[in-house]
Parts: sequence; structure tokens; C-alpha cells
Amino acid sequence: MNIIDILKENGYEIVKQYNMKIFRLKFTPEEVEKRKAESDNWGYDLESCFNVKIREVGFNGNGNLYICLDCLGGDDPEFQAGDCFDVIEY
Repeated sequence: MNIIDILKENGYEIVKQYNMKIFRLKFTPEEVEKRKAESDNWGYDLESCFNVKIREVGFNGNGNLYICLDCLGGDDPEFQAGDCFDVIEY
């Protein structure tokens, strides 16, 4: 299992990637529908593209892999560079 597989499994579509550290992501159509069903107000456009970088990869206290993604900006002004975009626990 690699980072691309993990991102896809967590509802992300990879638009571009650079050196497996910087990614331009968007939600898969299935993930968009799932999130819309959960809430009408996410505070950002679910169909935007997001530029992120991998800040940290490690294991938590339970031995689960985690990946911290930081925002580098993107189409939606809600996310500012340096914000934590997502933490994926696998």
C-alpha cells in the first residue's frame, strides 16, 4: 500500500503529484455525494481542487499509520497556506 492508494481509499482523486510529497487533490464524486449527505454546509466548495503537502507520516500510540496533510492553497479561499488540511489514519 502506498500514499496514492491511501489517498484514493480515503476519497481523494489525485489531479497532480510532485515527488510523492506535494499533491493537487479533489474529492471523488462518491466522496462529494457522501459529504453532501452528511451536511449541506462544509464551509468550502467540495468540488474544489486543493494543493497539499505531506507534513508528517508516522504511527500513533495504537500502532496505526497516520498522514498529516498541510494546505498549500488552492481553488477555495477557505483554506490558507499552512492550515492542516486533513489527517488520515490508516
